[in-house]
Formats: sequence, structure tokens, C-alpha cells
Amino acid sequence: VESVLKRKSGDYSQAGMDLKQRKSLTTETLLLEKDHQLYDKRILLIDDVMTTGSTLQRCADVLYEGCPTEIYALTFCRAIK
Repeated sequence: VESVLKRKSGDYSQAGMDLKQRKSLTTETLLLEKDHQLYDKRILLIDDVMTTGSTLQRCADVLYEGCPTEIYALTFCRAIK
């Protein structure tokens, strides 16, 4: 298990955001940590709750910068809002 993503600015919660606000968040809020080799690896993203899927999509977009072979996602529940 490795933590390879870092937020650019502070810690925030999306719990109070509506769909439009969540989708307006961009990949620019995340960085790929240096010193991690992702090239040709399979990655499993784990998230506790998926509402719109925008967080997982943004994470995958940033992770693809490291050229992994595949990216999968696992969530523990799906919230419908």
C-alpha cells in the first residue's frame, strides 16, 4: 500500500458540496508524489464513499501521469444524492 497522491492545498471535505461544486474540482488540486514508480503497474484506488465519481476520476487522471498499465477503483458504498 502506498499513498502517492497529495493535495495541493489544505484538507477539505466534499460532504457539503453539491454536484456542480464537486464536478468543478479539477485535477489541479492533486499532485503525484515524487519518488514513486507507477510505470507498468496495476493500481487499485480505494475510496470509502462514491457519490458522483469525480474524486476517483480526478485521482485516476493524475495517476495516469505515472504511466500505469491499469487503474481499478474499489469503494465501500455508493451514495445517491
